[in-house]
Amino acid sequence: MAKKNTNKSIDKNTGIPFEKKIAGIYEQILALDGPELKNLKVIHNAKLDSISTKKKGGKPQTHQIDVYWEFELAGNVFRVCIQAKDWKRKVTMEQVLAFRGVLNDIAGQPKGIMIASNGFQSGALDHAQTHGIELLVLDAADQEESKSIRVNFAGYRITPTDFKLFADEEWNKANGFTPGAATVRVNTDMPLILEDGSLWGTLGNAIYEAIPKLNKIGSFSGEFVFPSPTFALTDNPDLPRSKLHKVWAQAEVSYSIQPVEVRRAVTNVLRSITNDKKYLVDDFGKLVMANKPFEASGLVEFPDGHKMQLSIVNIGHLSEEAKKEYRESLECFASDSGNYRSPRPDKEDIEDV
Repeated sequence: MAKKNTNKSIDKNTGIPFEKKIAGIYEQILALDGPELKNLKVIHNAKLDSISTKKKGGKPQTHQIDVYWEFELAGNVFRVCIQAKDWKRKVTMEQVLAFRGVLNDIAGQPKGIMIASNGFQSGALDHAQTHGIELLVLDAADQEESKSIRVNFAGYRITPTDFKLFADEEWNKANGFTPGAATVRVNTDMPLILEDGSLWGTLGNAIYEAIPKLNKIGSFSGEFVFPSPTFALTDNPDLPRSKLHKVWAQAEVSYSIQPVEVRRAVTNVLRSITNDKKYLVDDFGKLVMANKPFEASGLVEFPDGHKMQLSIVNIGHLSEEAKKEYRESLECFASDSGNYRSPRPDKEDIEDV
């Protein structure tokens, strides 16, 4: 006689984070269909009424559904129930059979999808295919799917050459701080805080804000006036903090092209084993390469130690007009210290390089 398995943890659904991740992924999948979908709703841990059984008092029993989504398309209402199984073993035919029973006991005959972290037994696959239940597996991306992409990064290098910090003299005097009475060490890592004590950033961030955001090469200067009360934290107990008014900065802007390697940010793959669907998911649960002109994203460290989050975009399949619109929509990304900026400038901006 076969020995009964008494290890309860082997079947345990470790659950809610997995279910929420699935809900987030499906919300994005549905959003890809855009304005054609109406009255879209995605619900995690939904309770749907049974059509066959009732509680005492006449109210219907309910079925717990991990993820439920409903939308209207071309005048028809579509309902989908998803059960997420974050189990340590493969899902059996019995679980698929039980899920089919739940689907048959919900009004409107919703479509069923089961998603597992460790796959399905063959009997489960046969039963699902016979009865129209879609089976998917969310597993780790393989080496090919998460491979790095090597590209030439073209952008501006910003090197601050001088800066001046202007304090709010009226506030400092009102708080007993006389100009020149205390000496403080000033560096770009000096923290700046808001009136409520939350961190605004560093002096280095303020210096970068002061430098004009021009896609030009040369020497430039500018100033940044703090829009709300901002204070510099110092290492001098006689002047623990000083209210700031503005920062003036000057910088040399040059242009560089250098090869960088960007990791394709794919952590998981949601694969259907009943059809050919496949969705790539990044570190933050966001879809990658799902009808989007997106190839790779990653944190790049430059030779001088500065870092920048880069996204590598493939727009080769777009029309020339669409390419132009896409390029114009791009913002100017900056490294953590503001020392590098992108996108690539026009040709006339680099003739002197």
